Amino acid sequence: MAELRPANTTRLGAPLNFAVFKADILNSTKEAYALAVESFQEVLEGLDEHEDDLDERGSITYSISDNIELWTSD
Repeated sequence: MAELRPANTTRLGAPLNFAVFKADILNSTKEAYALAVESFQEVLEGLDEHEDDLDERGSITYSISDNIELWTSD
């Protein structure tokens, strides 16, 4: 995934799905949280890059942020 920009929707979606898997299936909320935070920070750093999928990127970014909040409260 190093070839994809941090704000690319595929690059955002893969760690989001893996983080949810870690939290929901493996019951590893701390690992899920760490992965989500890392992904969220990467997308914030790449916001100035031009991407075509702004709506989808915003939706995925919101989901990452929402899960970070959820896993912080656990």
